[in-house]
Amino acid sequence: MEPEIAPHPASTEVVDFADWASNATSVLDISLVQPQKGNEDSTEPIKATSFNPDFTYPIFGDHETIFGYKDLSIKLQYTSGSLVPYLKVDYSSKYNGSYPIDNITKVLNEHLPKMYLTNQDSFIDSVKTDHVQFKPIGEKIHEYTREVKHGNEYFEIYKSSFSSQKFREYHARMKIFVLLFIEGGSYIEDDDEKWEIFTM
Repeated sequence: MEPEIAPHPASTEVVDFADWASNATSVLDISLVQPQKGNEDSTEPIKATSFNPDFTYPIFGDHETIFGYKDLSIKLQYTSGSLVPYLKVDYSSKYNGSYPIDNITKVLNEHLPKMYLTNQDSFIDSVKTDHVQFKPIGEKIHEYTREVKHGNEYFEIYKSSFSSQKFREYHARMKIFVLLFIEGGSYIEDDDEKWEIFTM
């Protein structure tokens, strides 16, 4: 028998709790962003692959609930190559009662790299730069091609370690995905240079 998950603490303290509660997994929208093909000079040259996480309990608690906002939307976007993150939190109104609301930015700061973007124009510039300059980090150890409906897809696999400062920075940007998509996943220590990391 699975243990019962305790509800958000505010649920027993705030009468209209349900009006101010959001499911963290539903309101967190993650995107990998790249320039629209043939439209790199547009004012908004972006093409986003968007998805929700499978899990948010490692970040927001077992109840996976965020309290204090109506019409909450959390956008966590990444440049598709170097994974430079951009965070935007929107809502229509915020709870102003005596019970403290969840500080979304503070919670996410514990899992995002120290330097992430909050200005959309700066993020668009990073998307453009990333498209031109990004090169996979590490040593290429394998490549293969897969047939798809409209042609072929080309894949490369790279091996890296934490002895590379550049890869450490890259890992700091990507590690949150472990918590969001692997049941029971946890971070590995980036000061152990014995780790070998494979990226595709």
